[in-house]
Parts: sequence; C-alpha cells; structure tokens
Amino acid sequence: MNFKVACIGNMNNNMFSLVRYLRDFNIDATLFLLNNETEHFSPLSDTFDSNYDYIKKLTWGSNARKLFLPSTPGKVREDFKQYDVLIGCGVAPAFLERAGLKLHIFMPYGADLYSVPFLPARPITRRMPAKLILAYYQKRGIRHSLLTTAPVVVKCWSKAIETLGIKHYPILYPMVYCPQYNNLNFEKSSLQYSQSFLQIRSNYDVVVFNHSRQIWKTFIDDVSLKGNDVLIRGFADYVKRGTKKAVLVLFEYGIDVIESKKLISQLGVADSVIWMPKMFRKEIMFGLSLADFGSDQFIVGDGGGGTCWEVMATGKPVFAYFGINQEEFSALNMGKPFPPIVNVKTPDEIVNHLINFEKQPDYYKKLGEKAKNWYSYYMGKGLAEKYLYLVKTIAAGKEIVPKKLRFD
Repeated sequence: MNFKVACIGNMNNNMFSLVRYLRDFNIDATLFLLNNETEHFSPLSDTFDSNYDYIKKLTWGSNARKLFLPSTPGKVREDFKQYDVLIGCGVAPAFLERAGLKLHIFMPYGADLYSVPFLPARPITRRMPAKLILAYYQKRGIRHSLLTTAPVVVKCWSKAIETLGIKHYPILYPMVYCPQYNNLNFEKSSLQYSQSFLQIRSNYDVVVFNHSRQIWKTFIDDVSLKGNDVLIRGFADYVKRGTKKAVLVLFEYGIDVIESKKLISQLGVADSVIWMPKMFRKEIMFGLSLADFGSDQFIVGDGGGGTCWEVMATGKPVFAYFGINQEEFSALNMGKPFPPIVNVKTPDEIVNHLINFEKQPDYYKKLGEKAKNWYSYYMGKGLAEKYLYLVKTIAAGKEIVPKKLRFD
C-alpha cells in the first residue's frame, strides 16, 4: 500500500523525529515547517545530516490574520493535496479546518491544546479579534480531528481534552530520534561547544547537567515551573559535604536566570557552576553524553517533560520528580511501565544520591543504561511503531483498535 504522510509543524523537533522514524519504516513522510518555526527548534539543530529533501516550508502559520484571507484555504488545500494522512501540531488544526481539511492525528506540544483553542484570559486588545478567530478555528479543527496522542498526566492537558471531546490515545510522541545519538563518537567537528564540554568533563569528577528553562520563582502557569532551585540547593549542599570536585552545568535560558544566579551566589557555590548559552539540541546531547547526571523538573510531579526524555535518550540517570506511582503512570500512558529515573523532590534527596554516587558509581551507570533502553522502546522506535500502525490504519480506511496502541 502506497500512501503519503504530511507532518505539519515542528515545535521541540517532535515532528522531525517522527518523520525520520516513519521514513526508516519506508513510509513516504514529509515534514512541513510553519513559517514561524524558531531556529532553536529547526531540523538543523537536531541533525548532522545534510539531506533535507523531505522537508518543505509553508507560507502560513505565524499570523492568525491569514485565516481571514480568501486565498488561504485554497493555498492550504494545494499544499496537502497529494497527502493521505495529516499529522499536525501548533496552529495546523485551525488552518486545516479553515481549508475544509481533516487533521487525522493532532500531536500537540502543549499550548496549542490547552491555550490556543480557548478565549485568552487577558484584557481586550486590538489584536484580540484575530486571536478569537484563531481560537474558534483551532477548537473546531481539534474537535474534527480523528484523534490526539497528547498525554493526560498534566491536569490542564486532560481538562482541555475532556472539554474538546476528542478521541484520545495518550501514547505521547517520539521527542528524540535515537539513531542520531546512539553512537557517542558522532562527528564533533560541526559542534560549536564540543571542546567546552570536553574540558568540563576533564576538569571535574562529578558533572551534573540541567538544560531545562530556569523558571522556579516567577509563576506563569502550573505546567511551566521547573523547581530549578531544588537542584541548585541540593547541589550546593553536596559541594560542601562531598569529597569529589563537582560542577553544575546550567543554561542561560528562562525568565529566572538572574534569580538562579542570585541564589547560587547566596549559597556560595558560584565557582562550582558553569553557565552555558542557549544552544541546539545536538550540542546539548553531546554535553549530556559526557555528564554523570541530567535533571528535569522537581515541582509538577505528573510525569516527565522533554528534558527528562532527552537525558534518558543519552543513557544518563536523570533527577526528576514523578509524584505518581507505577499503577497511575501506566493507567495514564497506555500501559507504559514507570521509567527508571532518580525520583527526587527535595534538595536532601539530591545530595544523598550524589554522595551515594561517590560510593556506587556503577549503580547509577547501570540505571542510565536502563533509562536509555526504556526510552528507546517506549519513547523511541517502539513508540514510532505505534504511529506506524496509526498511519497505516488511517490510510487503509480501517478502524483503529485501541488495544494495538497499548504497551502491555
């Protein structure tokens, strides 16, 4: 059976990962970039290849006012007239709905699900009419989609899914294309920061890596908080109590960078912290490959985010807080078992693990290997096989069997 798949939008490089997995399965899949994709999440940031013949750029996506233009529906239909299965994120549901096209799989990254479809809780502005129109079409586009693969571990996600009433299979999405990073000897000449990371590794006995946004003091919403201060406090205590020369690698990324620097100074460990600039994923993944620990968030507690999965994909143990048990996690994630993480919530728990690392480094190395294997199956190739089943079933016009999307 020959068919073509269009993957629309590329926030967090989720679609780029999915497209590559599908193409590995000999599916004719194309990545369509909206015209507002940031450089940080461009395909270039997540690959060492130079072949981009399966990537196309769209002329729409950034401006909600384009939904008003008479020419927009025809343009959107023209873009996808040769494709049999449409997978989208971002504002793809709105533009496809305006064009009278059905989005088959809605693979949201977050705000496109729980924020864009709903009336913004902000004062009326001159731009509000366009936003209201976008919300209208986004809501209709999602509701008319065949299904969504969004997670339900975060309350605002599950509430949006319930409100929108869309068929839901929470298998998540393959954030990292593992074959790209399986070989730690991948070409380093194209990396701007490889030498910096190599020097850090050679200068310190213990390297703790945290590349999530610095957002712990300024409240935006329930989903965004990372609890970076928990890691900073735990690491600072370890520097004072441990016997090894340790470093915490952080990134100039997030609205609380200044607050984090103030806290680090107050704790007296500025000399043990290295700040790196915001960089491409391929640079981050190389740095992670040299670390002893990676880290995610310590406050949301409903499950892992992109940072957690990236750490696991490199085969490193990850500090993160999951406030749900094995049974709850499996129930919310189509039967997936609880991931092998270093489940911590407090600075004391972090420092205890770092001290234990001095005594039992092999235990944490094996934990990292287990994490990589878990990710490869449940969030990598194994997960991509679930999408393979979906696109084949949709292309054949058959009914989806939920049991085939489960992992147990």
